[in-house]
Amino acid sequence: MYVGDDVSPDFYGWVFPKCDHVAVGTGTVTHKGDIKKFQLATRKRAKDKTLGGKIIRVEAHPIPEHPRPRRLLGRVALVGDAAGYVTKCSGEGI
Repeated sequence: MYVGDDVSPDFYGWVFPKCDHVAVGTGTVTHKGDIKKFQLATRKRAKDKTLGGKIIRVEAHPIPEHPRPRRLLGRVALVGDAAGYVTKCSGEGI
């Protein structure tokens, strides 16, 4: 986990090892145009953890601020992040 205004003024940056790759990311509630700047800073900080790897995909997704009004339809239920259950202070779903 990385904290600091270079990776995000209001959130944190992260590096999560996966099976065959590493997920590097950050988040912010500031203007979405700033996210590229924060992603670059996070990648720079994580450089020694990524072992010279290449970027295979860049994604960005909004974090819901409130539970969705409709979370059930028949036998299908949305849970966790998909239902909008997110802790505002960390951006993590439950």
